[in-house]
Amino acid sequence: ETDLARRLHMSRQSLHRILAQEQPVTSATALKLARLPGTSSEVWLNMQRTCDLWEQRRKLSAQPDSIEPVAA
Repeated sequence: ETDLARRLHMSRQSLHRILAQEQPVTSATALKLARLPGTSSEVWLNMQRTCDLWEQRRKLSAQPDSIEPVAA
């Protein structure tokens, strides 16, 4: 991690928190991570979005249905 963090101009701690899913991937970080072979900033941002949606679905499913559906 230390060498990779240095190459990406990030702290080792920040990189570790991102890889451990303790810190979100921002657009600025995604641009840095896109320098890795075979990746793009879109890949990293899509992974973050997927994680965010999963977490919110999990939280929402734990709540009683307090949001009423709106008829079209």
